Amino acid sequence: MMYALLIALALCTKTCFTKPNPQERTVGQERSAILTHSVADPDAKQFYHIMLFNLSAAHSKTAKCSKLLKKIHAHNPSFSSPALVSFLFSTEQFKEAEIAANNYRKLYGNDDWSVNFTAARALCAQQKNDLAEAMFHEAQRTAKKSWAHEQTTYAQAIFYVQTHKPTLALQEIDRFLESNPTRTKHAPFYILKATIHLGSSHPNLDVALEELNKGLELNPHQERALKLKALVLEQQDKKPELVEVLKKIIEIDHNPAFSKKLVSLQFELGKFKDAYVTLAKVNEKTPNHLFDLALISWKLKENERAISHINDAIKLDPEFSRARLLKLEIFLSSDRKKEAMHHLREWILADHNTKVFSILGMLTSAQLLSVKESITLLEPLKNHKLVQKEVHSFLGDLYTLVGNFTAADTSYRRFMKTLAKNDANLGIKAFYNLGYLQWKQGNVNKALGEITKAHAIAPKNSLISGVLAFLYTQQHDKSKIKLAKELLKATSINSQQDEHLQFNSLIAAQEKAYKFSPFWSHLDKITPKIEDLMLDGKITATHNTTR
Repeated sequence: MMYALLIALALCTKTCFTKPNPQERTVGQERSAILTHSVADPDAKQFYHIMLFNLSAAHSKTAKCSKLLKKIHAHNPSFSSPALVSFLFSTEQFKEAEIAANNYRKLYGNDDWSVNFTAARALCAQQKNDLAEAMFHEAQRTAKKSWAHEQTTYAQAIFYVQTHKPTLALQEIDRFLESNPTRTKHAPFYILKATIHLGSSHPNLDVALEELNKGLELNPHQERALKLKALVLEQQDKKPELVEVLKKIIEIDHNPAFSKKLVSLQFELGKFKDAYVTLAKVNEKTPNHLFDLALISWKLKENERAISHINDAIKLDPEFSRARLLKLEIFLSSDRKKEAMHHLREWILADHNTKVFSILGMLTSAQLLSVKESITLLEPLKNHKLVQKEVHSFLGDLYTLVGNFTAADTSYRRFMKTLAKNDANLGIKAFYNLGYLQWKQGNVNKALGEITKAHAIAPKNSLISGVLAFLYTQQHDKSKIKLAKELLKATSINSQQDEHLQFNSLIAAQEKAYKFSPFWSHLDKITPKIEDLMLDGKITATHNTTR
């Protein structure tokens, strides 16, 4: 190897002080020849491979390093170097890194800080905790530079956290901070202390917040510290402070989730203008995003802007019921009934869903729309095939409420014509309502005929059976009275007590049970109140959207 270097030096000297002879080989050719000659020597080749390995390791050329390492170990199995130890650790060959570190320490002593430090981390990765702790101490002992002390302290503190020794981790950090001048780069130590306090079995939020503030004093833009502080403030329910921290986070991390969280808080605190500005900066055009903009605009009493956002949301998702409900509420709250009715009509045609009819039923029940207004709304939809079943059913209910029994009867019978085989339960309710119409008009026999049809479909329905029994008693026929008694005994919820009750009082109870129940011909039952259907005043940024 020395011989090769001397020749190279002689060649460089010659080319520097003499003119090149055209007949002689070029300098590049000479160097190539010398290199070929030098690496032919086993020692020179080994040295050459080691130099290439160190260079490749520095540039993270893993595949090349692995090939060179095979050649190096073929010549010298016990070869080791700081670069080798680091390479093996970085490629997660922790056992091999441990062996290489031991070989290096045997050959060259125990005073190389980087080897000791990497060996400690390799032992830690193998969960050889006692050996790792001892090696961390060795790395601390051999670290001469402040940055080396910083790395070993931080890594050892992490090691103590991972091995469930938080007290030792805090002691290690405090020892370092007390013995070194405070610098900006020491902010991570305070963040780690805060993390330790938060991760204990009894998290100390106040102490964690204090440590985070110390770290942020050193580095106000430390992202992890800001996010941890946001988490602590959220746990402490300190919403105004959390708003300010979220603003700083958004400057660093443009993830829409943080902006939406900020919007939700600003909305909750009544800072609607700030919420709108924050949300408008989010580059997103989804139905939920547009709905949130609309809801905030409504809170700002910017109704036209709110409706514009809602219309954009509905274009993207015609079945977005939450957006349609907000539009409906804006119209109704500002006494724009005609627009509300027009919107409901559009919604019925767009959605083809009985939920819209339940909303209409509740609006009518709450007198937010009159019965006549609801009739006006539905009349133009009678011939639309996709909704005619629900429309005829609903119109039958509405006409019954205003006493227009002829129109109600027509609507119910048209409704019956739209029913398929799997709509038997709807047929029961239609027959019940038709029977009620006849009874209200004094046509007991016709009422009995309709209720008999309902009973044939649902013979175990106690309400239908009770009404049928009641109508039997109106026939002044002893045989019918007997049938009425049998029906009441078989189906009444009080059947076990029937013998102890006066028949007339039970019939009177059935008569009271026979009353019209609107908006049920097409729905099983409407349970929510109108207030439940209106907006809950929450934006969708942090809540699921009701569709």
